[in-house]
Amino acid sequence: MVEIWIKFGKTEVFSDIPQEATLNIVEPQPTWETPNPSEVINNLFDEYQDLMPHEASETTILVDYIHGVYEYDRLLFSLLVKIIEKGVEPEKIKVITSAWRYGTQDIELEVRDKLRQEFRRIGIQKIESTGEITWNKNGKIDIAVLPTAYWQNKITDPTHMLEKHNHIPEPKLIINPTVGYSGYISEIKYGDKPEITNIPREETYLIKVENNPEVVILGSNGHPTDYTLYSCMHILTSIQGKVEDTVILFIAECGKGLGPETFIQKLINIKTGESGEDDENGYVIKRWLELTDKTKVCMTTLLPSSIVETLLNAKHSTVLDDALVYAWRIKSKSSHVAVIPNPLFALIRM
Repeated sequence: MVEIWIKFGKTEVFSDIPQEATLNIVEPQPTWETPNPSEVINNLFDEYQDLMPHEASETTILVDYIHGVYEYDRLLFSLLVKIIEKGVEPEKIKVITSAWRYGTQDIELEVRDKLRQEFRRIGIQKIESTGEITWNKNGKIDIAVLPTAYWQNKITDPTHMLEKHNHIPEPKLIINPTVGYSGYISEIKYGDKPEITNIPREETYLIKVENNPEVVILGSNGHPTDYTLYSCMHILTSIQGKVEDTVILFIAECGKGLGPETFIQKLINIKTGESGEDDENGYVIKRWLELTDKTKVCMTTLLPSSIVETLLNAKHSTVLDDALVYAWRIKSKSSHVAVIPNPLFALIRM
């Protein structure tokens, strides 16, 4: 037996894979050299001295926070330390946070509190979420950290974030880390225009699953990504290729339910044939239903079985062991099994 562990909310679930199975744990390492955040920040300050905060100025930093990215917190910390080194007093620095990808106020406030705890170590006290800020005509953002990542089955970049928050002033400078598969940063760009970003190379966000597995165990990297179905549904729908002969076991806690009301209504409308106006939520939902029509999907989750089986067209389980029993019944214990513990920010090609 081989024991596997998958993140599930703030905990983990585990199960044993029988010895007769062929097991492939898919945990790709970056094929590129990951950038050094401190060096990037130093270069930014050297190249854009005229736009940098100075010691007498009130400085506002916007952070589009994205969970599960290696060195992301270090990038933020390096930026703030550099601003302080340049003479700006910590009490004159305001950090505004956004966690728009997760779709709930709970996670917005959780991210805010996390960064409050970290940044107060260097004396920064003013840290608020975007929902707590009222912008006026004199509002400004000096520097925004806006990542590019594969999310909801497409590349989302700084322009996407700024469109989501169209009431926010345009930043003077943008730092744009490009996030590859499993949270490895492939490059960090910066500049004074939202258009500084480009489409990342496919090899930085593509996970290839070889040898046509009969069973795929797909994690969602735990909290906060699997806080609701809304924030993790796209992980399953990122799978492309031949799946008709594959049983997919999707592990996502979803302890806070389906997600925002607009998402729930969209899901119900599409399921009942009243899809209405198409949008990114609609695309992901339709893709989910197409996938569950093609192949067998079992979801290990805290969502009620009635929702999983009626609305989502999937088999329901509350423990991974039961999901594996379901898979062995359809296939066999000698199946080829692929485990993808951390498929964040990835297009998965079978």
